[in-house]
Order: sequence, then structure tokens, then C-alpha cells
Amino acid sequence: MARNRFKDPAGRRASYDWAVNHNEEDATSFKHNIETTPSTSGRTLIRQQGADSPAILKYSGTILRHEQVEEMGEWFDLCYGQTIEFRDCSGDEYEVFITAWDPKKERVVANPRDSGRPWIWRYSIEMQVIEVKAGVHEGIVVP
Repeated sequence: MARNRFKDPAGRRASYDWAVNHNEEDATSFKHNIETTPSTSGRTLIRQQGADSPAILKYSGTILRHEQVEEMGEWFDLCYGQTIEFRDCSGDEYEVFITAWDPKKERVVANPRDSGRPWIWRYSIEMQVIEVKAGVHEGIVVP
């Protein structure tokens, strides 16, 4: 099975394949912002196009190991000063900023991958798309 992957285009960090892919993803929305106002005669409409809204990738899932939580936090921190490359498990590739990283610890009877910790993490992550590099959305211009 293909894994989600982060890559540092600056080469300061090794690429990171997610130990477990996301469980859910929101629709990726590419949106033109067009405002419509009536003309002074009231018979026609005037359309004015503003800048497009940025595309946002939103994923959520489960993390079983503490090391993965730390790794994901480090990639979030890296995005403070630069973009990274993200390839999802279907092969779509993007240049992104991680804009939100929300891990939440959840107590469980037993963690199957980390027996010393009686919890897992549920997370959500959001990434703003800077460029579509490959995949189903290739060729779409993002602001």
C-alpha cells in the first residue's frame, strides 16, 4: 500500500512516509470568487472577479505511536518558514504549507503498536496548496 509522504524540497530533512495513512479526507475545493452586483439601471448584472480562494487539503485519522506524533509536529514546525511537498496515498502531489495540526490523545484499553502507552491519538491536519504538482488536480492554477 502506498503511503502519504512529506518531503523537504530544501533537503534539510529526510522524506517521511506516514506510518498509517489518513482515515478520512474532506473534499478539495478550488473556488473562483466572483461578486455580482446589479447595475444602476437594474437590468443587468455586473460581475467582478477577485482572487481565488486557496485550496485546502483536510485529513483526519489515527496515530498509534508517539514517535509519529512528534514527527508530524516537526513537519508542522518546518512549515513556519517554508513549503514542503506532500504526496498522498493515491499518488497526487502538492506543494503545501501545513496550516493546522491538531493531535488529541485518547485513552484506550491497549495500544496494539505501543504497549507502553495506554492511549492513541486522533488527529486532523490541514494543508494549504501552493502548487498542484501531479495527479487528479494537475493543471489547476492555485493562487
